Order: sequence, then C-alpha cells, then structure tokens
Amino acid sequence: MKELILHIGTGKTGSSSIQHTLDSLSLKDCSFLYDMSGQTAFSNTEELIKKIDSAPKNKIIYSNEWLYRASKNIVKELAEKLMDNYKIQIIIYIRRQDEFAISAYQQKLKTKSKKFKSGAIALPEEDYPIRGNNYFTLINKWANAFGKENIKIRIFSKSTLKNGCVVQDFADITGLQIAAEQVIHKNTSMGLESLKVATLMNELGYSKGIRNKVLSSINDTVKMLPDRASAREFYKKFIPSNKRLKQEFNIESETPAIFDTDFSRYPLESQDQWTEKTANSVVSSLLKLVKQLNKDSLNSAEVETLEKATLAIESSNPKLAQELRDILDRISEK
Repeated sequence: MKELILHIGTGKTGSSSIQHTLDSLSLKDCSFLYDMSGQTAFSNTEELIKKIDSAPKNKIIYSNEWLYRASKNIVKELAEKLMDNYKIQIIIYIRRQDEFAISAYQQKLKTKSKKFKSGAIALPEEDYPIRGNNYFTLINKWANAFGKENIKIRIFSKSTLKNGCVVQDFADITGLQIAAEQVIHKNTSMGLESLKVATLMNELGYSKGIRNKVLSSINDTVKMLPDRASAREFYKKFIPSNKRLKQEFNIESETPAIFDTDFSRYPLESQDQWTEKTANSVVSSLLKLVKQLNKDSLNSAEVETLEKATLAIESSNPKLAQELRDILDRISEK
C-alpha cells in the first residue's frame, strides 16, 4: 500500500518555504505535490484525487496550507476516497493565535489590494474574516474522518521545531534529508514602514513594478505590532479550545493551553502608526531611490499616483508629504 502524507497547513507556519524547498529538490523515493490555494481541494476533489493517484512513487507528499479550512463534507469525502488505498499521515502546524492573526493580516496588507487602507492597525479589525483559529474545531473534523492516530500536530515555534526551522522539522517527520543550506525561505515578513507604504500604494493603484521597486528600497526599523495588553487579550479567547485540543490529542507541551505565554515580543504601547523615526526612515529610503531614477523610470500615470499619495497623507503626515513633493520636483526636473 502506498504511503500518503497530507500537509494541511495551517497558514503562516512556513508552508511556502516547505513547498518551494521540496519542489526544488530531486527526491528519489518520494513524489511531492502541492497547491498554493484551496481551490483544487475545495471545488474539485476528483481533480485532487486524480493528481495523488497519478503520482508514480510509493511515498507521496501533498501539501496545501488551505486544506485545514476545508469543510466537514469535503474532509469526509477525501477520507472515503483515500483511506482504502493509502496509509495516511496528516501533518498540521499550529501557531499561537495572536501571532497567526497578526501575520495573516499583514500578509493581506502587503498584497496588491485596495481593500486595505493605509491607516490599518496591527491586529485585524473586528469584521475581518479570519481573526484567529479554533484549532480544536478545525483539526477535530480531520480526526473524525481519518482517525486521531493519523494526525500529527506540530507547534510552530523555534523552541519546538527541529533546528528552529519548519522545513527541517517537516523533513524529520517525513523521513527526508534536507540540509540547512537547501532550505528556501519564502514570505519573509515586512516591517512597519514597508507595510504602511505598501497599503498606501495599493490603495492608490500603483503598478506592480514601481510598487516592488519602492518597497525593495525601504529599510524597516521596527515591526508593526499591537500593544502587549491587546495581544494578550486577543489570545485569551482561544485558551479554552487550546486546552481541549491538548487534552483530546495528547499534545506534549509545558503549558495547559499548548503555547507559551510569553508576550514580551510586544511593546507596551502599540507600534502600528507613523512616528518621526519611521517617517524619516521612509523618506531617507525614497530619497536614495530617487538618485537611481532616470527620466523614464516613472510614466505619467505613476507620477499622477505619487501626487495623489502626497495629497492623501498631507493631513496625517505633513513632513512626509513635503518630502514626496520634493521627490516629484526632482523627477520633473529630469
């Protein structure tokens, strides 16, 4: 019987690094398959089954970080179609909910979407669809369909991962040999300055090319974080379900609710708004970028967008607005 390993997430636990690393290697005894979105599994389970069945080797790894959010019916359907033909192990990484929520939200902030406004704060707003995960509910539906004995839950934390690396931890669980120098790190986080500029550029419709050029020039000085009390309060609502998950699945951890209770990474006051220091850092980066620009670096539409950006922040950050005007003047003189 073939061995099938399903890596089902969760998001913001290094899935992209796992996928890109394994995809870059020539695995001798293993077929590696992955999807970057949930569409394949959620809308067409037949297509997913076909993909798995066509894998040539006796050991198959399929990775999709969105699978953990699949509906109960889809999970049940997958179990019915796979259990008779494969020896199955399901691997899921879980991250403390406050850290997950902040990371997932900031991932959306930096994407090219006009939905997120430049005044966004570090923690997701109340109406944001995924503000945190009830891991017990999400994992239990997989256990009911595939059996608890086939579920492997790993805590996403440097202190618990092999060598502090999720890729090497995954390799260790699945019997693969991956050296540190073979690991490909993806989706590294941005700091406050980059996230603020990214949301502003997205809101004002910058082209992808100029957006990436500007963001790559910014040297972040601080992380975008909520205050310590808010982060702790956000996490508190998940403690009961975390305790139940630990009890039901016999998870080894030093705390009753699985995750450590150290919130010292958060500042005492929120760190998600412009300050003199962060504004100066961005201005300095943009001025350095201007020196590299030639006449053709910006088209007329992009210059117009930069002018709109200047107007948009004039009331909230007049100093930065003036610096942007200076940049526009320098460009127009070329």
